[in-house]
Amino acid sequence: MKIPTQIKNYFTYWIYRFYYFLDEVFKFEMIFYNEKKWQLEDLYAYYNSMKYFSKLHNSINQKYDKKYPYNYHLKMIVGYVMQFSYLLEKFEKNLAIIGGFGYDSIEDVNGIGYNNLIKIYGNTIANIIYCCTNEKGKNRKERTNDKFYKELKQNELAVYVKLCDRIANMQYSKDNGGIMFSKYCIIWPQFKEKLYTEKFKDMFDFVDKMIKN
Repeated sequence: MKIPTQIKNYFTYWIYRFYYFLDEVFKFEMIFYNEKKWQLEDLYAYYNSMKYFSKLHNSINQKYDKKYPYNYHLKMIVGYVMQFSYLLEKFEKNLAIIGGFGYDSIEDVNGIGYNNLIKIYGNTIANIIYCCTNEKGKNRKERTNDKFYKELKQNELAVYVKLCDRIANMQYSKDNGGIMFSKYCIIWPQFKEKLYTEKFKDMFDFVDKMIKN
């Protein structure tokens, strides 16, 4: 029996999509955490938000460290979201995954604002990303002023995602001999003082240990 070309193409397409899904989810992330931490809803949140936000950053040709597609960094953030996910309630994990991939979207991508994110992902995730977004300013001090830290501290999941971003940047800089690592070390005491919460003590301790070693 000869299978019609249209049907054959249909199944070929979905087989390709399935393998693409597995490749994108597992090829990079297993260096960060054990696959047993994944559940089906986590994979769904991961795949869809990764695809959406990666496309946004690719549309402006944004790079991480001037050489990697920007989702290289976003995947690092979500890697630490999963690594420390035992600190979260079960329902919070998906929110943090999507917030991690959308972390820089308001700040970096024109046309993606708070109201757009509400329409796509709802208030909770939009607020996570909004609270992680720096203020306007001429330098880091102006962009991360008291108003920024105050609003961020009021959103616990935003603090969690912000910590995952900071850990990802610091670990990358340290591993690659980047000058930013020393700068992050200088501002770490203030960052810790402004955002410390006992719930995420393990994450703060992780950075303290990274700096000492």
